Amino acid sequence: MGYKEIICKELAEKVADMIYEEMLIKSEDRNIKINPIFIEKRNKRLNLRLQTSLYEKLKNKASREGRSMNEKVHSILEEALKGE
Repeated sequence: MGYKEIICKELAEKVADMIYEEMLIKSEDRNIKINPIFIEKRNKRLNLRLQTSLYEKLKNKASREGRSMNEKVHSILEEALKGE
């Protein structure tokens, strides 16, 4: 790995840290907890198809808890896979 790649990698990590810090500050303003487990430098995507009724239930539950749908799905999956 050359020096340009190392500099780019270090810069990307610093930017990711800055974004994370900004998210924490904004979350404190809105009284929202951000679980650091969900904030990783690399994520995998999953294209998930849901029935409309299940989607609406998930959306409403996430909204009542002050979470994004992504955070809610993460928490549901974490709980279901606990101990795996």
